Amino acid sequence: MCSGRRAFQGNGLVVVLDAEGLSPELMQAVTREVCQFETVFLTGVDLDRRSAVLRILTEGEEVDFAGHPVLGAAAVLQGMLPGESGDEWALGVANRTIEVRTSPGAYWGRCPDGSRRPAVRADRSQVIGQWHSLKPLD
Repeated sequence: MCSGRRAFQGNGLVVVLDAEGLSPELMQAVTREVCQFETVFLTGVDLDRRSAVLRILTEGEEVDFAGHPVLGAAAVLQGMLPGESGDEWALGVANRTIEVRTSPGAYWGRCPDGSRRPAVRADRSQVIGQWHSLKPLD
């Protein structure tokens, strides 16, 4: 969940890890199947360098930017690291880099127009999810 003040009351979001090798058609099918407004697929995840590449899909198309998926992906990536420290992430979206800063309980993003503002505040217990790996079936 993203941007909710309490669990289960925010904008639902699916973050798919290990999306390398998934075809655009499969990504679109997964997005329609999970019935969320947006789904973000991560490739090229490098936790040491705090970077990843994101593809953001709605039920109808791939989009070149959406704030909640970018911040939600940063929250999931930060949750994969030990400890409660904050970090700066470089997330590639549609051939550009979006800077996202995480700190315990808050996530800030620099929007494509250059503006920067606090966007999400939530404690770690509100980032709820199950980890699955999607690989094409032969």
